Amino acid sequence: MSELFKHAHLHAGRTENGAVNHTSSMSALVDFYKAAGSSRSNVEILPDLFYKALRDDVDVAVRILLHMRDVREGMGERKAFRTVLLQAIEDKVLEPTQVLRIMDKIAELGRFDDFKIFVGTRFETDAFKHLEAALLDPATAGLAAKWLPRVKPRHKQFVKRFCKFANLSEKDYRTLLSALSDTVEQKISANEFGKIDYSKIPSLAAARYQKLFNRKDGERYKAYIESLSKGETKINAGAVYPYDVIKSVKYGNADVANEQWKALPNWMAEGENILCMSDVSCSMSWVNFGSITALDIGVSLALYVAERNTGCFKNELMVYSTNPHFIELSGDLRNRHRQVMRHVEYGSTNLQAAFDRILETGKRNNLTQKDMPSKLIIFSDMEFNQVDGANGRTNFEAIQSKYKKAGYEMPQLVFWYLANRNGTCEVSVKDNGVAMVSGFSPATLKALLGGEKFDPISVMLKAVMIDRYIW
Repeated sequence: MSELFKHAHLHAGRTENGAVNHTSSMSALVDFYKAAGSSRSNVEILPDLFYKALRDDVDVAVRILLHMRDVREGMGERKAFRTVLLQAIEDKVLEPTQVLRIMDKIAELGRFDDFKIFVGTRFETDAFKHLEAALLDPATAGLAAKWLPRVKPRHKQFVKRFCKFANLSEKDYRTLLSALSDTVEQKISANEFGKIDYSKIPSLAAARYQKLFNRKDGERYKAYIESLSKGETKINAGAVYPYDVIKSVKYGNADVANEQWKALPNWMAEGENILCMSDVSCSMSWVNFGSITALDIGVSLALYVAERNTGCFKNELMVYSTNPHFIELSGDLRNRHRQVMRHVEYGSTNLQAAFDRILETGKRNNLTQKDMPSKLIIFSDMEFNQVDGANGRTNFEAIQSKYKKAGYEMPQLVFWYLANRNGTCEVSVKDNGVAMVSGFSPATLKALLGGEKFDPISVMLKAVMIDRYIW
């Protein structure tokens, strides 16, 4: 794209509340990265963004795609990954060798049922070879069998084609999966709750089936919870995200949720004064992802960062809507969650009022630069209020001006997208001291902590230019 057309995107966008922003970051790679984790409700926009990113840099674009799928150290966006890759295959924007190299990473970064997308494409046989090898390898057989589609009408095409490839009857296929699988779900279906070792069940099952375990195996499950609280046993948390655990607080067993929360991987680092700002405006409740909303996700991530913070803002965060509120957290997870939710206004998205509150507090109390946040993470759908009219400044430009006027150095700002309804960008690659990230996983924090360069491109590259995404 020409420089003229790139610059035409600046100040050409508007939020749902009329604030000025940009229709592009001026980098197709950053645009794709920013949207990759925030488009669950509109995944259909992603293939075109991926194609534009490919034209800028094939290697980085594919790395973003792999990072998008990575369930443990990336964004964990299953549907988005499948949508983009399948559409790219159909549109033939990737070379066959490139598709095969991406396929080689799926078992490591995703799940074995991701291979379903290749059925009916020219890569079907290659996908089946991966699955056959996984079923024959004792190290992966159980996991492959767990995720392979069962003999059901909705999986008819896959089962028929795979059985033909592997020279199996449907009965043999069903028997094979049953023999190799040893899942919680099988024991639940067979009403064999007494055979479940609660300390070994996968993290998602531990979060999802708490009420069922309590109802069907109450005595054993209660004993497990007591042992868990005493630190005598463990709970898995490697593949759950903070919002999964918050959901358990609301609808499951709060004691189990509290222990699983403690067991979440810690992606935080020492040496930074990080303050989280969670958007609790009305629009955050509009975006539903199943039984959770963008509000749930933003609050859960803010709680996660605040608790694991090592700087002076440990156990502190800010929420903002029409009015901002500072919140000091205390107690267990349920209590902390309630402390935040008491301040949910469902009002407008007045980001400027939140920054006014921070700077006014600093100036009024003669706080030094060291007393102020060195990094601010803004969890939001980014549908901010206008700053000074429909043709005024962006919210970021207004924040820069406020800090300069107040005599403070502006902290590093992170715009963390939890939704991407209109596809606009708060900043561009011309801006420094700021980043745009997206998604529901705290693993994203890795790219935001440490490092000398802090801008949209540098943060994106830090996230994806690692050995894990060599393809």
